[in-house]
Amino acid sequence: MSFGWSAGDIVSAIKLVNKIVQCVGNFGGSREHFQELSSELHGLLRALDEISKLTRIHDQIPDISSLKFSACLCGDTLNTFLKKIEPFDTCLAASSTKTRLKAAPKIVGWELLVRKDIPELRSYLVAHVGTLNLRLNTVLLNMAVKSTQSTVSNHVQLQQSTQVIQGELELVKTMFEKIESIAQTDTLPNWKA
Repeated sequence: MSFGWSAGDIVSAIKLVNKIVQCVGNFGGSREHFQELSSELHGLLRALDEISKLTRIHDQIPDISSLKFSACLCGDTLNTFLKKIEPFDTCLAASSTKTRLKAAPKIVGWELLVRKDIPELRSYLVAHVGTLNLRLNTVLLNMAVKSTQSTVSNHVQLQQSTQVIQGELELVKTMFEKIESIAQTDTLPNWKA
């Protein structure tokens, strides 16, 4: 059951994270306090990418559907943060053509409105990525256990089939030997003159 979520939702989340990473990377003067945020965003990208790959292979497994749902939960928080930082993209960018004096109101706005939200976002990302990775590892372990159980079951069935075939071959061999001995002793009459 898919719960209405698709791999496209994860792709949308990946695009959103990439957009935030690009926006954050553009902030020239404030780049140093974005290095850790960027690192957490890249961790989220890796987790989303792994989940996306997994959903393409095993879409109908309930654990994976649940994992897709959890992966997409970060979208609202990231959209809110992106909306907060987008207005500052043009004035704080390293390639900005605005002078520092003209950009000063935006820089003050940045310091008052956005910078304080970064630690909270980072904490959220650390918790979310940790949860996703833990759930992803649990799903992968469960799949490995099921695969191992299936392999063991198939091996046992193969052994049983092999034993049945060997028994039938022994029976055919015994019957062939009996037929061969009958043909040698009973087919030629024994004439005594």
